[in-house]
Amino acid sequence: MEKGKIGLIGLAAFVVISLLVVISSFEKVPAGHEGFEFIQYGGNKGINEDIAYGAGRHFIMPWNDLIVMSIQEKSRAFASEVLDKNGLEVRIDCSVNYHLQKGAGGWMYGEKGASWEDNIVNTTALGAIKDVAGKYDAEELYSTQRDQMEVEIEELISTRLNTYRVNVTFIEIADVDLPDVIKKAIEGKQEQDQKNQLAQKKELEQTYLANAKIQTARGDSASQVIQAAGRAEAYRLETRQLNDNILRKLAIDAWRAGGSQVPKYVGEGTSPVPFIDEN
Repeated sequence: MEKGKIGLIGLAAFVVISLLVVISSFEKVPAGHEGFEFIQYGGNKGINEDIAYGAGRHFIMPWNDLIVMSIQEKSRAFASEVLDKNGLEVRIDCSVNYHLQKGAGGWMYGEKGASWEDNIVNTTALGAIKDVAGKYDAEELYSTQRDQMEVEIEELISTRLNTYRVNVTFIEIADVDLPDVIKKAIEGKQEQDQKNQLAQKKELEQTYLANAKIQTARGDSASQVIQAAGRAEAYRLETRQLNDNILRKLAIDAWRAGGSQVPKYVGEGTSPVPFIDEN
């Protein structure tokens, strides 16, 4: 009896322990992450890069481990002290958004370990900022070429991180800080440029106004010429329409105005004008 009880107790203990082991072997993968089994023993020991476990609970052999890697988008801010193309020290504050590609966590862990972001993202971002900033002078970095520099940094970081199976989704240059003396000189130059542009605009407006007045004056003069030409043409047409009867009437009126008797014929060697008695 004693041996039987001991056997039952041992069996029950084994069952309980086995259940606890099985239950504890279900590992949880949080949302936005992937899990990879790390095999502790055997010829294929190490992380299994081929199988990625999604969000939820998964059975992992008790003697193995589950490595969980995030595939969520993250953001890192960088404050980088770099030199422009003239050797002037410039501080650039830049943020980079990125995420690990799906299924790449096992490879990344095996190659770079758990601190892959410090080893890969930081080094790549700081190097890209330095390389791009060295192509421009301080004024371009501070104002005129900031957008272009942002595009070039994003392209360079994206190209380099893609080789590590990391995607870049967004970068932004938050600030470009120069020594105060240089900053004031650039701001003063920009202010003077704005004043010059305003003066040129006003000068151009005055030129347009003067040209408009000239065109208006030319238009008035042309109108007067046209009117005079019209009057001359009308007079020419009137004179062409004069006939002998009109000329005879004009001659009679002229003699009467002079108080003389109108002759039966006017002039010699000219066309005769018959006498017309209008009394």
